Amino acid sequence: MNSTIYIVIKKAGLKKSLFKSCFLLVLFYSLFITSHFAFSQIGTWQTHVSYQSGQSVAVIGSKIYAVTQNGFFYYDKTTNETTTLSKTSGLSDVGVSRLLYLADQKKLLIAFRNGNLDFLTLTDAGEPGPVANVNTIVSASNLPTSRAINHLNRIGNNAYLSTDFGVVVLDLLKNEIRDTYFSQRADGSPLPIYETAATNDSLYALTGPLRSTDMGLKLRAIRFAENVNIVDPANWRTITEPGLQLSSIVSNQGRLSATVNGVGLYERQTSKWVLTQSLTNSIIRQFPATTGPILATDQSITLLGFGQFSGSLLTDPREVVADGNTIWVADTKTGLLFGNAGQFQRIAPEGPTRDSFVSLYAYPQTLVALPSGPLDATLLTANQSLYDFFSVTSGRWNTGNATTTGLTRGFNSSAYLPAEQKLYLSSFGGGLWSQVEGQTPVAVALPATISPFISSLATDIDGNLWITTGRTVSSQQATLHVRRADGTFQSFSIVSQTNIVQIVPDDNGFLWLRPDLGGGLLVVDPQGNRSRFLTTQTGQGGLLSNSIRALVKDRNGSIWVGTDLGPTVFDSPYAAFDATIDAQPPLLNRRRLLANELITAIAVDGGNRKWIGTQKGVYHVAPDGSQLLDTFTAENSPLPNNTVQAIAIEPTTGKVFIETGPLGNSNGLVSYQSPATEPSETLESLTIFPNPVRPDFNGTVGINGLTENATVKILDAGGQLVYETKSQGGSATWNLRDYRGRQVQTGIYLVVVVTADGSEGLRGKLAVVR
Repeated sequence: MNSTIYIVIKKAGLKKSLFKSCFLLVLFYSLFITSHFAFSQIGTWQTHVSYQSGQSVAVIGSKIYAVTQNGFFYYDKTTNETTTLSKTSGLSDVGVSRLLYLADQKKLLIAFRNGNLDFLTLTDAGEPGPVANVNTIVSASNLPTSRAINHLNRIGNNAYLSTDFGVVVLDLLKNEIRDTYFSQRADGSPLPIYETAATNDSLYALTGPLRSTDMGLKLRAIRFAENVNIVDPANWRTITEPGLQLSSIVSNQGRLSATVNGVGLYERQTSKWVLTQSLTNSIIRQFPATTGPILATDQSITLLGFGQFSGSLLTDPREVVADGNTIWVADTKTGLLFGNAGQFQRIAPEGPTRDSFVSLYAYPQTLVALPSGPLDATLLTANQSLYDFFSVTSGRWNTGNATTTGLTRGFNSSAYLPAEQKLYLSSFGGGLWSQVEGQTPVAVALPATISPFISSLATDIDGNLWITTGRTVSSQQATLHVRRADGTFQSFSIVSQTNIVQIVPDDNGFLWLRPDLGGGLLVVDPQGNRSRFLTTQTGQGGLLSNSIRALVKDRNGSIWVGTDLGPTVFDSPYAAFDATIDAQPPLLNRRRLLANELITAIAVDGGNRKWIGTQKGVYHVAPDGSQLLDTFTAENSPLPNNTVQAIAIEPTTGKVFIETGPLGNSNGLVSYQSPATEPSETLESLTIFPNPVRPDFNGTVGINGLTENATVKILDAGGQLVYETKSQGGSATWNLRDYRGRQVQTGIYLVVVVTADGSEGLRGKLAVVR
């Protein structure tokens, strides 16, 4: 029997404070200013990672610390709350691999996949404090590229780190590396160490296969004595393993115990292996505990003296820790599990079901995260979702369950039609689907002339839904189709390419189609029944490269193109069918913007500013690209990885969602609260946040609900002008300084907004407490 507990997240590092002045509280609530919790402080980051890929767990009193592939959090058993931890909380890195609790030091040793190490100081209550970093491994210039820390084993005042290049001995008193044993294969390549176990006289290491082409783990050992140098490879000897599917090793009463998948438990007695328990499970592992090793399989976990724990939530236990008569499990498929009275419960902060998304799509109040590529026919594995979507207003993640639709492939594209208030979704092989908010997706019947292998969707200003397909049907060779606002379909035989991965309708009735890498661009005029390829040839597109990974229309109607050699722009897309047309790269300081950079994503915010993703981070530039506004990298921000896969901007709040990490090895999704939102058609209400401004606030005040290019004036209680600015899209910002750069004092400030043509005005109030 299983159950799942979803816990409301508290952000680590944020402090709650009371607004002590009753007078100001009453005043604040009488200001009649629209407020909404969906608006975050401008410039803040939020992590949106999956908590279903458990890697390690540590029990520290009433706190349970757990890590997943890209997430880190702790659970308070007394309050049933979880608190997420990340770089914004003070950690030095992302991608935790293992945890080790140092009870005598009241510290948690945190090991990262890149070899970095953090020592997290803990309070008496087990809550996180300051972080000390040891970056010796990650910053070393003479180590192999792969430096993952796979296991931590404390022996006395030393921690033995099993890494992808050998065994590292860490002095826990001095927080410094003491010794390193470089394990190598016969060909000189690094031999990974996955785990160590110490018996009365030896240290055993579970290694990778002795040849990279071989299968199965191996064993090595070294005599444990002060006069034996662990660094010398000659002192290590090969130990015959008990079986081909060797899985784990632990020390049991001074002897070495090993598990072999599909066979059972072995103990090494007088240099021989003895089978002590026969098992047929596909996964068999053991974990150390004070009462004796914990036996874990893919079906049950046995804790000596307290019986078995089982349930369908248990699939692949990577680490198990005893906590009295209960257990805590880090499961690679289901995350953190709490075992009590023989059953399991899942405990997780809010997050998506996975970390890897190929593309992102945002419409008002919602982010859609899509797991499949445009031409991806890969089948979903068990319990994988069709897609994940995030409600910006509630801060909750939801998922599209494959079992309710019968689909076997994930969704690869989406488009929202405001007139219908429906989200349309497609699947490569699963056809077209529509979804009303809060309901399950429903299949949309397609004509027999349209293949169900849909590669992309897009909507235009007339409410049409454009569709491209990656395969044709026998009666129709067209791969471009449209669903009209009245529900009828039409196909266009002028397009028969099966490699179209994106559609961008422009303001002139043309469609800009992005073929797969190397195909340049294809512009289509559906009404005129004509098409044209644009390439690197001068006069025929003038592209920087035919390899294009990003395509977007900005708020002025220009088409921005992200190539492998930088961005370029078609400022006059209406001239797409003129005799000659060439894109022009944006210029920054009279040089090409991001020249020769591989552009992976481009998104446009409400102020028409561009957010450009690369393999070196995210660049935020002015509307025409002539000014670099911000640069975000893994080194200067909470961005988990410099490689950006996708960017989407939710229009009503201006949140910028960024998918990071290389394909197949994602570092997850993060969001950044930008200062620009979509402009309103008319001035109706203002959202001023935060309001009131408390003494501990050091950020920027945001003013939302504005029209394009509106004038915003800040006046003090005496009517004196303090600050003036223009809206960026639907937002304006104030850094709480006057026009002379001086910090403003405690008081009530009047916010006056006037539209660009002066026809409308609106005012609000802002309380500042210093």
